[in-house]
Amino acid sequence: METLCRIFNVHRSSYRYWCRPKEPDIERTIKRSLVSEAWNVSGGSAGARTIATMVTNTHNKIVAE
Repeated sequence: METLCRIFNVHRSSYRYWCRPKEPDIERTIKRSLVSEAWNVSGGSAGARTIATMVTNTHNKIVAE
């Protein structure tokens, strides 16, 4: 890819921007909001493992209902 970008005089970051999906990924947006909510609930002190556990437990409760 680097060689092709150089040949066509296109920056790699511009190519990656152009190749990314145009529509927002709904599932990814939901996951990000769950992670953000868990981090806010923890007061900003939870790490990745704690947040993963919190989101997993919360998500399992939502699915079970």
